[in-house]
Amino acid sequence: MGVHRFGLLLSRYTTKAARAARRWAAVLAAAAVMAGGMWLTAPVASAGSPQCGSVCINLFNQKFGTTDVAAVPHGAVTAGHRVILAAALFAGPDSPAEDWTTSIQGRVSDFYAAGLMSAALNQHYGTDEAVEIAYTPGGTASHLCLGIASGPGQGTPVTLQPCGVTVGTVWIFDTADASGGYMPFISGQDTQYPAPYVLTANTAGDSLITQALKANTAAAAGAQRWKAALAGIPTGNYYFNGYTANGARATDVKADWTVPGLQNCSGPLSAEAPAWIGLGGINAPLVQIGTQTLCGYLGTSVATAVYEIVPKMSGPTPIAPLLPGDSVEAEVKYLTGNQYYLSITDKTLHWSWSQTVTQPDANPRPQTADWIVERTKDRPLAEFGTVEFTNCYWSDGTSTTLSPLTTGTVYDGTDPSGDLQTLISPIGSGGIGPGFTVTWLHS
Repeated sequence: MGVHRFGLLLSRYTTKAARAARRWAAVLAAAAVMAGGMWLTAPVASAGSPQCGSVCINLFNQKFGTTDVAAVPHGAVTAGHRVILAAALFAGPDSPAEDWTTSIQGRVSDFYAAGLMSAALNQHYGTDEAVEIAYTPGGTASHLCLGIASGPGQGTPVTLQPCGVTVGTVWIFDTADASGGYMPFISGQDTQYPAPYVLTANTAGDSLITQALKANTAAAAGAQRWKAALAGIPTGNYYFNGYTANGARATDVKADWTVPGLQNCSGPLSAEAPAWIGLGGINAPLVQIGTQTLCGYLGTSVATAVYEIVPKMSGPTPIAPLLPGDSVEAEVKYLTGNQYYLSITDKTLHWSWSQTVTQPDANPRPQTADWIVERTKDRPLAEFGTVEFTNCYWSDGTSTTLSPLTTGTVYDGTDPSGDLQTLISPIGSGGIGPGFTVTWLHS
């Protein structure tokens, strides 16, 4: 689930525009929107590191395709270090240098309203999304993003820059100039139109730069249009905390739980505790729905109902705001073909939401039902106390009648050092019950 950093950026401004920016930051943090759409595609089998797996993307342009991807030479985690277009690697010692994660920070109109982007950008790209692309070698957050130190201009170097400090690390999805599923990324610091400065890689092996957008579809323009590859969630990751039920086919999953409140937050967006149910996700495409609770300002908790489709999306889509302590019930149901039914009800605030969605994967039929509190790679698992999943039911596709969760594969969030980050405890004495608790131990 994506990082929304500009709550941190905006809080540093002390002008009148900054006060407006803080209001935007609160709205955007609650939304926590994602980088969906046509620029995400099937995995690049020859790039990225196994450690980062499905959480990371590999970034490539239309001119060179998947054979060459954005990379940091020698894997250096240093502000100001150049970024190049390098031959795609897989499982080699340099492959973590090609690991990136993305997060939508809001729309151009949001940044313009906060006084952080130009009127020209707002006039022509106001409804387009603005994204940060974070360097995440081996799945480890570097807090450095693809960006420019100043400018942009013709030939300005694109380097690693601190995330969330200036709009120099923000790139705008130029949907109007997209072609073949690739699109230009406009620098968030740009002020000109109709030829804004965009991310460019003219030659394999050379540094990424900004150049004025070329208004043609020739090979030169292909150097300025980009796409990313995103995989599914791997087996054995330590980010899941909960249960999965396994079958030849899983067609329905339900549960109730209470939206957790967070404790000991060190600052806004410093930690989170997403709780969700879903179908798939273990070596397979995933459709999920649930609640995302983030550390807010002044130690508060910001909660949102969300859903996500992997690999179509790289983060959650917001549904509606929640309050910690709200009681929710949710369902994910496989219909037919690529169609799924999603629903969530806030039984405390008395509202319901439902929608039919499409899983674009070629083999969308899931084999697992999941009940999970997730530690994402974007930020630590927040101190959430306990999440109690109750009324856990699922169907393996052999019957239209839902069965209680009585056995399954437990994911206890054991980290790479062998320490447990959560404790998974069945409710009652008769198996899982159909319910269990996830208790926070450490991040």
